Amino acid sequence: MADIKLPSDIIDLIVSYATSAPAYDLSDWKEQLSLLAINSQWRALAKSYVLKTIFLSTVVDDNEDNDEVDEQGAELEIQSNISLIMAAHAQQMVQAMDIRIEGSGDITTYIKNAIELLCSHAKIWPNLNSLYINIMLDELDAGNSKESTEVIDFTVTYLCEEINSALPNIKYIEALGTSASISCTLFMSRLVDKYSGLLEYLECSFPLSLISNMSAYMKHLSMEFNEASEMQPPDINITQLQYLSLRNLTGNTVWQSFHKCVRHGAIAFNSLQQMSISYSPTLEKSIDYSKDVKAVSIFKKMYFPSLNSISITLGPHIAGIIELANFPDYVGKLQIQCPMGGVATFTNARFDRTTRKAIASHILSGNTNSSFSYTPNFLFSLASFSEHASFYVDSVSIIPEKEFIAWPALSELTIDSKIYSTKLLSMLAALPNLSVLRANYVDVEEDALIPDISTISLSAHNVFGKLRHLSLWFDSFHVSEKKVSAFVQNLVAFSPMLETLEIPNGQYGLKELAIVYGNKLPHLQMFYCFS
Repeated sequence: MADIKLPSDIIDLIVSYATSAPAYDLSDWKEQLSLLAINSQWRALAKSYVLKTIFLSTVVDDNEDNDEVDEQGAELEIQSNISLIMAAHAQQMVQAMDIRIEGSGDITTYIKNAIELLCSHAKIWPNLNSLYINIMLDELDAGNSKESTEVIDFTVTYLCEEINSALPNIKYIEALGTSASISCTLFMSRLVDKYSGLLEYLECSFPLSLISNMSAYMKHLSMEFNEASEMQPPDINITQLQYLSLRNLTGNTVWQSFHKCVRHGAIAFNSLQQMSISYSPTLEKSIDYSKDVKAVSIFKKMYFPSLNSISITLGPHIAGIIELANFPDYVGKLQIQCPMGGVATFTNARFDRTTRKAIASHILSGNTNSSFSYTPNFLFSLASFSEHASFYVDSVSIIPEKEFIAWPALSELTIDSKIYSTKLLSMLAALPNLSVLRANYVDVEEDALIPDISTISLSAHNVFGKLRHLSLWFDSFHVSEKKVSAFVQNLVAFSPMLETLEIPNGQYGLKELAIVYGNKLPHLQMFYCFS
């Protein structure tokens, strides 16, 4: 039978999907390699995907007869596709190296083994410019090494110099994983420092220290902080910076990194489009940011003319930059989250000085030490001036009985915390533009009357007529089938525009009920009963 020819763009989509998950052992990589054997068309299109990454990963072998074992009795083995790529003479196609370290033991042992393999083929990767590192060491075994800090520092520095010598052109680093040991954090700090003058992209979940000046070509900068490794602020050039994420900040010293970027009295982030900021929740709760003279001076000079997306975690230390820095009056996306639960997201949101002052006032009033108040005035005004507003209430939050969300512009609501059915219905009556509702823990009261939507609001028909997507899950310990069926019946009956309906099957006998009402919903596109 003749080969079936597929359009090149379809093959490209298939290959892209088939190789999207990283291969960390030879078995997985050889499965991807098999794409090259289909025919010449597939081989021509697939080889740039399959051969673009070399990997070095640790694999645990529980062979107790082997002499080279770690303290837990597991052999340390490095798997890699380096030799196979060299055998295929495909060095020119390699663009990235993916290092995955997992198991037990100290990181320096793994890195030494990986470097031996890497350096045996050094300086033959002319187009390799990206480095992915994933460290997943056991929490207990990734602890501080028995060696002195000086020895660790010497060893790590040597290892980073070897990597830098073998891979001199790295411009893209993504480092994710645990940070339980001195060795891990010091290794990542030294490695990033080695490449800091070249980097265009840095995504790091390890708290860094000892970083020198950042590259003038930096476009994406994402960094983690903690109290144990307070970083001396490096000079960060913001000329081309498009994305900035500073997580778990332990103070305002990091903002001094931008003090050399002053031009004509301003620190202008002209290219910055996305920003995310959070401070450590363990910091002092009551603080007067106006006393931090250096930070105040820098905040007032900061301008973000191109900012389109901003995410902030509420806390006393963030009030300064929110109130004093110069932001656009509107942003495409604004996300506000409380450390103890609750995330509000707004699109095309008002973010002028009046709104930001209200946010700062709310923060400084001490209301951020607990979950969101569910009728927060400053969020209400944001929702009123946003094209789209969504609110997520997590499972550890509690919605007070006397309060509920009442945002006219709210179009999407997800509630993972417990909520009573009558309260949910009254909340819906106050949300005239709600189109998506996900309530994952509804308690239909045993002692209450069967909920009657028509008694809640005269405009209830219009309110529920906006619902397009409805997903419900119930508290199975305090509910009867009769009450749940009546609740769903009322809610579905007053939601004629539903396109998607998701309800539990089995224990409440709702499948038959849904089928009946599904026939009365002309716009219904998907009906899903889950167990």
